[in-house]
Amino acid sequence: MKWFHSDGHTQTYIPKKHREYAQQLAYKRFLLEKQTECKKELYALELYQRHAVGENKKSDRFLSEDPAYQELLCPFYQMVTQEELIWSDTSYPKNPNYPEQLKYKSCKNEYVRSKSEALIAMNLYMEKIAYRYECELKIGKAVFYPDFTILHPLTGKEIYWEHFGKMDLPEYAKNAADKLHMYARNGIYPGDRLITTYETMEQPLDTAIVQKLITYHFK
Repeated sequence: MKWFHSDGHTQTYIPKKHREYAQQLAYKRFLLEKQTECKKELYALELYQRHAVGENKKSDRFLSEDPAYQELLCPFYQMVTQEELIWSDTSYPKNPNYPEQLKYKSCKNEYVRSKSEALIAMNLYMEKIAYRYECELKIGKAVFYPDFTILHPLTGKEIYWEHFGKMDLPEYAKNAADKLHMYARNGIYPGDRLITTYETMEQPLDTAIVQKLITYHFK
């Protein structure tokens, strides 16, 4: 195998002893090709953003403009109502504690505290279910910030979702139990208006569990 370097007009032979130089040239060529590909992909995404996103898709108009079709198709497709959008986007009092822990970006371009919370947020977002992250909730004399406050798409009631992500830590598990007890004392019960998920280091949250819970509670 022989190596050559071309300047577009002439080719220069690269001896075997200059292998490192040849490797650098090869890597440079690879990066230039990759750069060209990325530019093309970026251009395609910009075109899509301009011409597809933000426009009313025909399928969405089809659902929103004909109530008869809405009724027939509701088991298969869920629309976000204007009221749900307003509720979701309206400013609300958020958890002011430990903002430095908000490290994981969700589909709504907001930051959450863990990968598991980002997973829950993503599934709610994909299922077009309106939610608020760490919205203030006053229970008796105490103030809580449930991980997710969800507007039920069928009943309009607010449902809370708490994810307990460090259940292998005794102090954390005790605090979780105390929190659930406080919810129950104020008429908010797991399986009714409260959804709970749990994980440990050895048993992380499973996507399938999140999807099944969303289907069970909101579909």
